[in-house]
Amino acid sequence: MNHTAMRNRALVRAAREYIEGERLKGRTPTITETAEAVVDRPAPSYFISFTPLYNGVCHILGSSGAVKPTTLSRQRLMDVAERVVKLRQNHANLSLAMAVTMVMAEGGAPRFYITPSSAKQILARELVTPRQFNF
Repeated sequence: MNHTAMRNRALVRAAREYIEGERLKGRTPTITETAEAVVDRPAPSYFISFTPLYNGVCHILGSSGAVKPTTLSRQRLMDVAERVVKLRQNHANLSLAMAVTMVMAEGGAPRFYITPSSAKQILARELVTPRQFNF
C-alpha cells in the first residue's frame, strides 16, 4: 500500500472516530465539519517515504534565515526538521539521515498534512455509501 492510500485509510478511521464521538453527544456532523475537524488531529505517520523527506529536511536545515511554511507539504518538512534538530541536540553523534529515520520510526505526526477540501473529497468517496435500490 502506498503512502497516499495509507494516509487516506488513517483519515477515514479518524473521521469515523470523530463522527462516533459527535453522535454520542447527540450531533450528526456534516462531511465538511468532519473534514475540517479531522485534518488538524494527530496522524499516525508523516505518510512520506525516506528520500523525499530526507531531501526536504536537508533543504529546510540548509536554508538561511527563518523559513515560513507556504504549503502543508513544507509545514510537514519543517515539523520533521524541528524534531530532527532536537534529536541531534540530545545525541551529538547522530547523523542527519539517522535522525530522519528515527523521526519516521517513532511515528506520529502532529496533523494530517492535507487541506479540508481534499479531506472532504476523500471522506465523501469513502464514507458516503451509494443508495440501495430495490428492483
